Amino acid sequence: MLNENMQNINARQDRIFKIALIFWIAIIVFTGTYFRIRQEEASMQMDWLVLVRLFVCAFSMALGFFMFFKNKKFGFGAYSILFYVCAALLSVLFSQYKTLVVGYWILLSGAAFLTVALVQYSRTVEDLNIIEKSWFIVIVLILIKDTATSYLFPQLQMDYHVGGPSRLGMGVTHANVFGAYASLSFWMSFFVDNKKRVLMWIIRFACIAILVLSWSRSSMISFILAGFIRLWYANSIKSERALNVKYALFSGAAVALFFIILAVSFNLGGVVNTLDLFNRGQSLETIESMTGRTVIWPVVIRKIFVSFANFIFGSGYGVSRLIINEGYDIPAFYAFNAHNTFLEILLSAGLMGLLAYASFFIYSLRYFVKFKSVVQNVSADVALRGVSIISIFTIHSLTESVFGSKIGPFNLLIFFYIAVLDKKFLTENVK
Repeated sequence: MLNENMQNINARQDRIFKIALIFWIAIIVFTGTYFRIRQEEASMQMDWLVLVRLFVCAFSMALGFFMFFKNKKFGFGAYSILFYVCAALLSVLFSQYKTLVVGYWILLSGAAFLTVALVQYSRTVEDLNIIEKSWFIVIVLILIKDTATSYLFPQLQMDYHVGGPSRLGMGVTHANVFGAYASLSFWMSFFVDNKKRVLMWIIRFACIAILVLSWSRSSMISFILAGFIRLWYANSIKSERALNVKYALFSGAAVALFFIILAVSFNLGGVVNTLDLFNRGQSLETIESMTGRTVIWPVVIRKIFVSFANFIFGSGYGVSRLIINEGYDIPAFYAFNAHNTFLEILLSAGLMGLLAYASFFIYSLRYFVKFKSVVQNVSADVALRGVSIISIFTIHSLTESVFGSKIGPFNLLIFFYIAVLDKKFLTENVK
């Protein structure tokens, strides 16, 4: 009788898990791919896509609450994410765009609650792998679909072309977002499945091609850094070889940096041309301004301190583009976000939001400082993907608004890996 009851409970949990996963995938699709372009004056109007996003995330929020009450196992990661969601809601208090803020908060809360609930409901490492693979497969399909859209409708890219080479992804999502998806997908692709090795390498080469064509410098830098860090920690699992490999990685990076500096000093054509390619042929003035970011940041800082209330609670989650581009001190071009996650959150969700963000950002660093503990609690496979993704997340936080602007697939993946830190399967390095 007891076994029968346990089987019924497990079957019910499996059904709930599958339903939650379907809606989690739906959030990725409806927030992560190109459906239509709207003019800025129409951005505050309701349409079919907004309604679909709100419905999917509202249902996900309700389902997440239901799953919480069925499985009340909260760790620090889950609490820090929920704290951030609450801080985002408080930002409505002193915002002049209350309706928009509430709408964006529904998207955020649905994505956050459902992600944490999915991880909580995962009974085995294989359940976590299913969630990871779902994200990976959907994003790869999105990259294929949006790449085809870019080439079938080149006018979309031309409308957003502002000089330099044409960048894949402009007018569809954004070149920087496109590059980030490609970088994340590449390092997410290392699943233990020998049967699909050839297919995986085809996907990886495609991701590299998309990364290069997007001309996203932050994505390229984070891609290389994630590779070094993954290799470093992969070999730290094998303690007898770890020291030599770590020294080799450090020495190789130092030699490469020295060679680049030397080559630039002697004006070696191939290296200089490669660096010009990396810089997208932009002028020294543009590069020194970090492609206009140093113009945006002072404006954002001034608007953060417009009042004490706005500093504490923020000016409204998800509406930073409207706040930055209004008033007497707007930048010389339209800024879609603050281009720095810390400034973005301080502007949109205030000091409360920044404290919440700092809590789960610092907690995410456990992948680096407590790596062997994470390996023992979940698996080496999941932990290695975790250090790669958190590395990319850290780099992008400096020049992009990963959080505080709008919810998207990147956010869901970060929520996932933070919530995973709360899990303890005690797998003894099982992959």
